[in-house]
Amino acid sequence: MNLNNLTGAERRAFFRINDTVIVDVSEQSETEQPIMPTGDQQQRAQLNTIQTVLGHLIEKINHQDREIGRAMRLMDEKLNLLMQQLEAKLSPADMSKAREVNLSAGGMALVNSQQYPPKTSLRVALQLLPSMVNVYLQAKVISCKTISDHKEEPAYLLRMAFTEMNEEDRNTLVRHTLSRQAEILRTQKSSV
Repeated sequence: MNLNNLTGAERRAFFRINDTVIVDVSEQSETEQPIMPTGDQQQRAQLNTIQTVLGHLIEKINHQDREIGRAMRLMDEKLNLLMQQLEAKLSPADMSKAREVNLSAGGMALVNSQQYPPKTSLRVALQLLPSMVNVYLQAKVISCKTISDHKEEPAYLLRMAFTEMNEEDRNTLVRHTLSRQAEILRTQKSSV
């Protein structure tokens, strides 16, 4: 999906959350082809399709028999939790790369130790927490402002707009941000 043509207002149309994710950012040269892992992409796409179809079927069953529909939703949630545990064991998180970010399906802001000029093409790998789902994308630097210029630990506020990602990864980001936003709202509501 090409997100290059989105204006600032359109980028803001995506939900934004403050979150902790595992991030790996690197510069992509103009001649370099994007590196997007493909090994498990087809399986992830199939699982996503199955999940969508299953959701529709559970909804139909729920209209006919609420108890059976509820039982099927619980089984689906249980399977999703088991998949998350399996994924976490197969690709353990490198928590040294975990960072606080401001995230949406259209872009991200984070504190970074590397400075990049505006319009620099970046390759970004995200691992969403706690699901441990990986998302791979390309981005362009919007701005990179100095926060701290200590020689030992420079810090920059890196803001980027996502320019290329596959549809499944975009949907994963949208679901993640909506889920985290609902979780934040529930926590705020229960503390009132």
